[in-house]
Amino acid sequence: MKKKQLNRAVSYGYFLLFSLLLVIPVTLHSQTFTKKDSVKIFNYIQKAEDFYNLSEYDSAVFYTTKAEKLAKAKNYEIGYAHALLKKEDIFINYDELDKAEIINKQVTALGEKLNNSKIIAYATLHTAQIKMYQNKMDEAIPLFQKCTKNYFDQHPSYHAALAYNDFGYTYGLQDDLINQTKCLIQSIKIYESLPETYNGELAVVYNNLSLVYYRLKDNDKTIEYAKKSIYYREKHGDIDNLALGYCNMSQLYRQIDAKEAKRYQELCVKYAELSKNEDRIAQAYMTSALIASDAENRTLAIAFEKKAVKILEQKNNNPSLLALRYIAIGMHLVALKKNPEEAISYYNKALKISEAIHSKTNISEVYKNLTKAYTLQNNYKAALEAQKKYYAYRDSIVDEKTNVSVAELEKKFQTEKKEQEIKLLSAENKLAQKQKYIYIGLAGFLFLAGFTLFFVYRNQLKTAQKIKELNTLKSKFFANISHEFRTPLTLIKSPVQSLQKVISNEDEKKQLQLIDRNANRMLELVDQLLALSKIDSGKLKLIVKEGNISSFLHSLTEPFEFQAKENNLKFETLIEKNTTSHYFDKDILEKIVTNILSNAFKYTPTGERIEFHSSIENKKLKLICSNSGISIKKEEINQLFERFYQKNESEKGVGIGLALVKELIELYEGEIQTQVTNQNLQFTILLPLEKFPKNAVVVTKEATPIIENQTQENDLPIVLIADDNAEIRTVLKDVLNGDFQILEAENGEDALKIAKKEIPDCIISDIMMPKMNGYEFTKAIKSNELTSFIPVILLTAKTSEEAHLEGLQSTADAFLTKPFHHEIIKLTVTQLIKERKKLQERYSQELVLKPVDIVINSVDEKFLEKLQEILHKEVANADFSSDNFASAVGMSRMQLHRKLKTLLGVSATEFLRTERLKTAVELLKKGNGNISEIAYSVGFNDVSYFSKCFKEMYHCTPSEYLEKKA
Repeated sequence: MKKKQLNRAVSYGYFLLFSLLLVIPVTLHSQTFTKKDSVKIFNYIQKAEDFYNLSEYDSAVFYTTKAEKLAKAKNYEIGYAHALLKKEDIFINYDELDKAEIINKQVTALGEKLNNSKIIAYATLHTAQIKMYQNKMDEAIPLFQKCTKNYFDQHPSYHAALAYNDFGYTYGLQDDLINQTKCLIQSIKIYESLPETYNGELAVVYNNLSLVYYRLKDNDKTIEYAKKSIYYREKHGDIDNLALGYCNMSQLYRQIDAKEAKRYQELCVKYAELSKNEDRIAQAYMTSALIASDAENRTLAIAFEKKAVKILEQKNNNPSLLALRYIAIGMHLVALKKNPEEAISYYNKALKISEAIHSKTNISEVYKNLTKAYTLQNNYKAALEAQKKYYAYRDSIVDEKTNVSVAELEKKFQTEKKEQEIKLLSAENKLAQKQKYIYIGLAGFLFLAGFTLFFVYRNQLKTAQKIKELNTLKSKFFANISHEFRTPLTLIKSPVQSLQKVISNEDEKKQLQLIDRNANRMLELVDQLLALSKIDSGKLKLIVKEGNISSFLHSLTEPFEFQAKENNLKFETLIEKNTTSHYFDKDILEKIVTNILSNAFKYTPTGERIEFHSSIENKKLKLICSNSGISIKKEEINQLFERFYQKNESEKGVGIGLALVKELIELYEGEIQTQVTNQNLQFTILLPLEKFPKNAVVVTKEATPIIENQTQENDLPIVLIADDNAEIRTVLKDVLNGDFQILEAENGEDALKIAKKEIPDCIISDIMMPKMNGYEFTKAIKSNELTSFIPVILLTAKTSEEAHLEGLQSTADAFLTKPFHHEIIKLTVTQLIKERKKLQERYSQELVLKPVDIVINSVDEKFLEKLQEILHKEVANADFSSDNFASAVGMSRMQLHRKLKTLLGVSATEFLRTERLKTAVELLKKGNGNISEIAYSVGFNDVSYFSKCFKEMYHCTPSEYLEKKA
């Protein structure tokens, strides 16, 4: 069996030998037992360890058996327990899980008999590992918790670190990346605290940590921890493990940096060959084949695959992997479109192996690829047969999985049904016994209750009416006071901003900034008071819509990252990636998150840390926000949620932000918990994602009826979104989808290329982007003849007025700050496109093309003047087509079409025809020739076609037009 190398590095070795010799004097259970016997037993265990490290399975098991028999003969139970532990460990690492389970029961019973916490802890750890390898994660996790909490947390050691590494690995298999990260970090802390060096083991843990961030798509952290793993592998000096590390690095760099991927691949091959470990060499060759395939060098990929195949054929210990390599070679040969016969021979080899090991998945894959190979041979009959077999095997795999699932569901249903029947019978018996007593007292009770309820109900009606009147008055008061406050605050801010521009004295500027800052604070408090009044009066309801929570949270936290940099704070976010959509109230969630984070940023001292984590657990959204450097006592926690609470006169009050957060969470029927540990304040918020309050309004997407001549997607306006944050792009797509076609770019350079090629109707761009920032991108768009007319909306996390002014100076059409309101951004895009439509309508009404009247900027004006010059020369040329027109302008046909369609609302062909007809009208007015002459002079070869087009545009024929003129 293959020794497990995935995430563990198990070694009892000298640790057991020397630690257990110390207990010999107090564990004598037989008069025949001697110290010499103890040494002999642990020498056997050490030999087993040595052979185990050399991957010599049989010899390792042999010496554990010798130690086991000698300890049993001498009645030395401690030695017997550790001999069993070593054998169990070997069985686990060689996939002999059934044997390991049998031994585990013996060791557990022996540990409990001896009341030895160490043996119990090791046995529990082994049980957890067995469950982990059996994919029984729900059983493994409590066992890991038990052994770490009861023993390893109090006895930091190599095995404690190993336990946390495996614990983290188990969480990872359940996609619980937050707990996996915590366990791996704890494992690293323990290893680094020990006096011995564990370079090989640290390499494994750092490798696992890099894989966590790989799953989170955080490339920087992935590479950082992978390089640490390589560093410890190099220190460890094990060539085989170093080769494995280089292979991992090569795989990680595949999608990031092809050059680095190739460099690590070469190191992987070099060290694998030095290690002389055939399994590692085969892995290196397979990695090399992948890198070559990425570079489209299929010939080199085939060469590496054949090298790997040669080793796998010689070892003959992994038929499934060998079959997959045969398939890979065949796929490369088919992709090269050369020698399909050789590809078919490899597919047949894979088929033979797959049938022998009954791998339906591999067989299905072979027939799928045989279809392509036979098609390349023009052997369509064989291709059809292969395709039929592919579908047959694919469907059988699906059917098997479905049958298993159905059987499990049926079993679960029958069990629940029986339980319900038992409960129902029990309830009926109890009900029958109580019914006779209930009927006796019911009549008297109803009379008294009815009499009492009448008076209570009448009083409640009066009270409810009074409360309703008070709430109405309160809401009106807050609405009125909000308006009344805003007017004088605006009158304060306006002259302050004017003075800031003209005053040069720094002290006076600081005082003006203080006024401006506090005026903004007043506006914020007014809005919060208004929200609280709505909650108090019961007018605020949940409006839940379907959306992606992780993308939405990313869009909320992004502006705070910029604020953290400005204020020299460490801001860390860990938002669990989730592709599933959920129903939630975006407005309330935004208020909760922004208020809780604003509070953290307000009270966290410079240089301290703020953390924000989110995950979905048990159908609830879990938010954790913590900030360090806070001096608050536990008894003061509840007062944080009081409106305008102030600890003492020397410190700022908390305002009403946290009070609003608590009220909103209660409205959501959620929970909020607060903890203070070591000057670290943490808020934990739980919000339901399925069970909502009764007054919640759930907005679902309804099916749209199919209407004849319904607008097709291709007729929708095109919006280009440029932002280096994929989550922000996803949020904007969700907001605009259905009303617009969406194009995406992750930096300014790519966005400019797409804009020139596709000519969108509107552009939404972030300011802070790599390669070309939003200001530069906007200037490039507005100065280019192809794109100058496209409206641009700039988004930024910067809220300063200087940033706003800079955005407008860069000729952007609109400037919005993050977090943005979804409806506002949608209406802004719609409004900008409508403004362009008005200009298009003006063009259709103009008799003569007037660039100044129908364009916004000088670049478009020059463009239309250029069109006029070309038309003036070519108006009489009937052969002057839209292709000739595009060439004369210096654009492709598609670019000219999109430019004219967006700028004037017509295609290139329609523009030519319209301008010719407008020229014809001018000639008819002046009486320059008859209708036929005028038709030919404006580029129409067919007079009847000219009359038809003229009537479509002016609703009368040329002759009728002349009669009206006369």
